[in-house]
Amino acid sequence: MRRLAIWFAFLVPLACPHWAGATEPPPGFTTAAARGDLDLVRQILAQNPDADLRGAAGRRALLHAAGVGNADLVRILLEHGADANARARDPTARTPLMLAASGGHVEVIAVLVSQGAKIDAKDRGGKTALAWATLQGRTRAVESLLDKGADVNTRDGGKVTPLLLAVGRADEETMRGLVAHGADLEAESEQNKMTPLLLAIERGGVGTATYLLDRGAKVDGRNSDGLTPLMRASGNGQAAIVSLLLSRAADLNAKQKDGWTPLMYAAAGAHADITKQLVDQGAELSAVNAQGASALLLAVQAGDPAQVEALIAAGAAVDVQDARGFTPLIVAAWNGHRGVAEVLIGQGADINAGDPRGKCPLSWAAESGKAEVLALLLEAGADPNARDAAGRTPLVYAAMKGYVDLAARLLAGGADPALRDAEGLTARDWAEQRGQDDVAALLGGLATQASTGN
Repeated sequence: MRRLAIWFAFLVPLACPHWAGATEPPPGFTTAAARGDLDLVRQILAQNPDADLRGAAGRRALLHAAGVGNADLVRILLEHGADANARARDPTARTPLMLAASGGHVEVIAVLVSQGAKIDAKDRGGKTALAWATLQGRTRAVESLLDKGADVNTRDGGKVTPLLLAVGRADEETMRGLVAHGADLEAESEQNKMTPLLLAIERGGVGTATYLLDRGAKVDGRNSDGLTPLMRASGNGQAAIVSLLLSRAADLNAKQKDGWTPLMYAAAGAHADITKQLVDQGAELSAVNAQGASALLLAVQAGDPAQVEALIAAGAAVDVQDARGFTPLIVAAWNGHRGVAEVLIGQGADINAGDPRGKCPLSWAAESGKAEVLALLLEAGADPNARDAAGRTPLVYAAMKGYVDLAARLLAGGADPALRDAEGLTARDWAEQRGQDDVAALLGGLATQASTGN
């Protein structure tokens, strides 16, 4: 009798599903929901009025319906208890509203919000539905969310706002909608330290930059590193944006924390056209950065003869020194920039001026193995036997490094192999100490010839 009662209790829910109090949707629901078969879903739920859609099957069904934009299915699921703020069990943990926003499903957004979806909820990366709609370029969804009260200045985990996302995508339509709803024009991302205007410049968007400036973006607005829009445009070589910023009275001589100016950025980037543009507008030529480098020294470092010539023609001092005491000609010699060295020499640079240790451009060229500049300096009359504070000559530096060709060129130019430095060592001694056998052999042969009188 007891066994019969147990079987009867088991069979009752199967025979009478409408009052069995199911804790999960009944068989067939998941397939019907996945197919978007509204009639079948309604039929199954009508036959099982106590079905609970708050479980896994209901969550999956709602997320899928929101993602594909099936507003009617979303309504049905919510009416039967599905959680409007359910989370996907994946790395993003997005909600139905985020999925609807990503897909641009405006009707679904309206249904979800009306049924309690949290409009500013964030996924694991800190993105809201508004951020997802912006990221996917869903302008109508963006407008719908904003009209329903979404936070226009919400930030994700990297402090990126929807406006930054729109500018980064060059999505001007979405950008305009965000700005119209009060987007912060000076918001800065955490990793790249970009404001909307800086990002527009980075993307080369003259139209976007103009729009942002027209709406109140600060022409001299700085990020947390002190970078201004004019610095960014000058460094990127964006002449049209530089012109735009200058027309809006951007500060020509603004200084970053490390002393860099727009002119320095242009010089370091070898953007001669922008350098001329800034100089013509009155950019300060004598300003130096934290390393004591002026725009001229940075242009020399970049190896741009046209830019070097333009700066000197505008009044930059040809023998200016940086914090190390290096002159432009020393920098050109060390880096092997022959064209720049030609300009400097042609503009009257002191060819034998040394650094604080007395090391001249010819010695720097010899040590760095820059044969073309070394030959140019010799042709221009550089002293082949110039000594630094340690008594070392250009030949000594070539010998130390093992540059046979340079040593031979210096010898042909009048270098004296017998000269000794402050330690009493000749170029040959240094070559032997450093294991530079080829140079030692070259210099040893000269010594042998001298001793035999040949």
